[in-house]
Amino acid sequence: GRRDLPVPADTVPDLRNGALALAWARTERANLRACLDHVTRAGQHARVIALTAAMAALLRQDGPWPEAINCHSAAVRAARDLGDQPGEALALYELGVVGILSGDYQGAVGTLEEALAIYRELSDHLGQANTLYDLGHDNWQPSWNAGNWMVVTSAC
Repeated sequence: GRRDLPVPADTVPDLRNGALALAWARTERANLRACLDHVTRAGQHARVIALTAAMAALLRQDGPWPEAINCHSAAVRAARDLGDQPGEALALYELGVVGILSGDYQGAVGTLEEALAIYRELSDHLGQANTLYDLGHDNWQPSWNAGNWMVVTSAC
C-alpha cells in the first residue's frame, strides 16, 4: 500500500489570512492556469469546475476580464456536461460578477438571473442571497428603476 509521508513545513504555503492567500495565488497564477488549461483540454469536467471556483477570487480581484470570462464560461460548460447544478450555478454567478466588473451589465443581469433560477431550484438560500445582492447592487447599474427593485425584493 501507499505510505503517507510527512510534508516538510516549508512546502506548505502560509494561507493564514486573505492577504497571504491572495499573494500566494498571484505568485502561483501561471501554474494554476496551466493546471486549469490541462484539465480543460483533458475533459476533466469536475476538476475544471473545482479549479475555476478556487481561482474565482483571484480572477475577480485581478482579472484580466477576458481571461476570467473564458475560465468561468468553461466551468459553466463543464458543469452542464456533468449535470452538476451547484457547480453550474456557482460558475454562472462568478461569470455574472465578472460581467459587472467588465462593464457588461446587460449580460451580467442575464447570467445572474440564470444562476438565481438554479439556486432557487436547489433551495440554496446563500446562493440566492449572494446573487440577489449582486443583481440589486445599485452602484454598478445606476439606470435601474423601481421595477428592477421589485423583481429583486419579490425574491426575498
